[in-house]
Amino acid sequence: MIGSEIGMISFLKKDCPSLIAIHCIAHREALAIADASKGFGDLLNVEKLANKIYSWINNSSKRNKELMELLELMELDANRVLQVHSIRWLSRGQVMIRLVSLMPAIVTLWKKDKMQDWYMKGCNFVTLFCLHLLADVLKVVNALNQKLEEDIIDLTSIGTAIEITIRQLYRTYINCENFGNGSFYLTEFLNCSRYGYLELKDSDGCLYRHELIYDGIICTNAHDPTITNEMRIHMDGVLQRCIMMGKNYVQAIVDGLNSRFVDLPLLNASKLFSHVHYAEDVMIREQNVKVWLERLLRHLLDFQELSEHALYTIDKKGCEQELYSFVDNLFMNCEGFSMKEAWRYFSSMKDWHASFPNLMKLWQAILVIPASTVASERGFSKQNLIKSDRRSRLTVNTLDHLMRVSTIGPNIDEVDWNHVFELWKESKSRRMYDL
Repeated sequence: MIGSEIGMISFLKKDCPSLIAIHCIAHREALAIADASKGFGDLLNVEKLANKIYSWINNSSKRNKELMELLELMELDANRVLQVHSIRWLSRGQVMIRLVSLMPAIVTLWKKDKMQDWYMKGCNFVTLFCLHLLADVLKVVNALNQKLEEDIIDLTSIGTAIEITIRQLYRTYINCENFGNGSFYLTEFLNCSRYGYLELKDSDGCLYRHELIYDGIICTNAHDPTITNEMRIHMDGVLQRCIMMGKNYVQAIVDGLNSRFVDLPLLNASKLFSHVHYAEDVMIREQNVKVWLERLLRHLLDFQELSEHALYTIDKKGCEQELYSFVDNLFMNCEGFSMKEAWRYFSSMKDWHASFPNLMKLWQAILVIPASTVASERGFSKQNLIKSDRRSRLTVNTLDHLMRVSTIGPNIDEVDWNHVFELWKESKSRRMYDL
């Protein structure tokens, strides 16, 4: 679709070079995260292990029952193991978070069943470090993805959401004295594993203890006087190697986000039409809106053939002359309004179109930029759920109505079912039976 040479966008740009082409923001973020882990074998092994655990548990009702019973005994949430799906953008983070909560019971189950190979993998320090790191990092990234997957996304909020995520990752994992400081899962794991083992008591007071394995060496107790200095140095070396890998992984995520969102200056420039992003100080506000307008005009108007398209009857000098008066009116009348809310308020006012003809046209052009294809993807998913193999006689018209109800409501609590029944009864002659 957006290939640089033979994609659909490339063909369209031959006729309209100034076309605004935006790759789905949610898809871009998902690709950046997926690409970041490709150079780290230990992280990829954790994903493979997660799917193997999923298959191992779900292929046996007996193992599944034993796991649920053990979770209840350990007073842990009785959740089911999840599977990593490459096409589901949020699956990795949810799987890792779920697996962190289930891992104590799973490792204990392996030990009870004397599954030595699986148990060794489950007690490997590097594997557990990567698992907890992924749970924390992907939790932050998933929060961004949920923001970008909203049905109605404001262009002005995209850049802010990405910048907040990047700053949070830097503060927790890169520009910090203690790696992972402020994280939830990783910090707890490092505190619990500093003696070389993990332990947990169940509701009956039974203690479950698992010695960690550092590159093939089992550590019984880091404070045990029989452990040599070489062993302690070895443990610290494995930890530092994991920390370095974690920093490089987080940096790869940040680099991926920056490289895939090169159009952020254009998206941020749409703040020109949103009171939410206006500074209180007049000088700063006027300086900001001037920069934003220059960015928008540079992208939309710097082409010789623009006069051939109705959209580009926007006059650059006219926009610059209207700018400060337009911003003052928006600032005074739309306190707290987003870009779309402000448009709904002013678009029906004829005097605004007469007073600011160029900026109103520019505003319209920005509003129709499709930042995400999430709504379409959800529509396809709804269609696949509704039109199953057993509903082969479902007509296109009925499918359309069912998809509309499924995606945009109304809420089931708001439906007048008596009225629905009457409509169904009167739609054609029916044989009614007494109940």
